[in-house]
Amino acid sequence: MEDGKPNGKSYKKVYRDQGYSLLNQYYIKYDANDPELYIFNHTFGYAFKKVMATNYKLRIVLPPGAVNINIYLPLKTAVKEESFRSYLDIEGRKVIVVDKENMHSYYAKNFLVFYKEIR
Repeated sequence: MEDGKPNGKSYKKVYRDQGYSLLNQYYIKYDANDPELYIFNHTFGYAFKKVMATNYKLRIVLPPGAVNINIYLPLKTAVKEESFRSYLDIEGRKVIVVDKENMHSYYAKNFLVFYKEIR
């Protein structure tokens, strides 16, 4: 290690946020046995190859009235629940926050979020 550079190479630390909305028809399905149960299926990870994220956070904003929330993720992660409010929300919406330390594209796995909606 020379001059604080591992293997003589210079590494740059970058902070990056990326957000996008998904079309529900492609990612949210109904359970055939329980039509009130919604299943959100997506990949946990990012599209960048050979990039390490020291602190990767994924936030999933659920629709208003989502209850009985369960998440299946085949990795060891920290999961917590937060609340999100926009300017027209009265109650707010639940947000699932998944934290993974030292995330790499190698760990990109599908995860599932199960929930029901109060109508």
